[in-house]
Amino acid sequence: ATALNLNGAVIEDAAGNAASFTGIATKLSSAAAIVIDAVTPEATITLASGLYRAGEELEIVATFAKPVIVTGQPTIGLLIGDLAASAAYVVGSGTETLRFRYLIKDGDVDDNGIEIPSSAITLNTGDSITSAETGMASEVAFDAPNTTDVYIDGVAPTISDVLVPVAGSYNTTTSLEFTVLYDEAI
Repeated sequence: ATALNLNGAVIEDAAGNAASFTGIATKLSSAAAIVIDAVTPEATITLASGLYRAGEELEIVATFAKPVIVTGQPTIGLLIGDLAASAAYVVGSGTETLRFRYLIKDGDVDDNGIEIPSSAITLNTGDSITSAETGMASEVAFDAPNTTDVYIDGVAPTISDVLVPVAGSYNTTTSLEFTVLYDEAI
């Protein structure tokens, strides 16, 4: 048996010359504890169900099986109603958990559940997500999470009516009750 098993692969230089492994068994015997991990960490995406209003943050969590290192500003694409938006990476480099956030804006509305149209974390020019252990590029594709119960209401409620006390004369010790009605529950 040899200390190096290529499993049918070939190692060549840029000119196509096969690598020589003469004496490799002697050199590798002192490195017996080296383990090559060719498994790249893959992401699982989760986000909390519920109703999000303008000014609130929608947080998307990408969980990897192993720690990853993030360079740059990766994003996760969202579809809120007919609006394309992106949740930006905010924290987690060096851990298994990356957090992405989208700030709900005035006018954002989706009453049947947002969508994550691409099943991958978007890496812009200069961005990377790599294994903290090996430095290999991590898998940025993921199975799309169920988002049918993630609703967005970025439209502020408006006053639909004001109920006032009966017309009459009141003194300074009388309490008056006014009821303000809105077009949606607040």
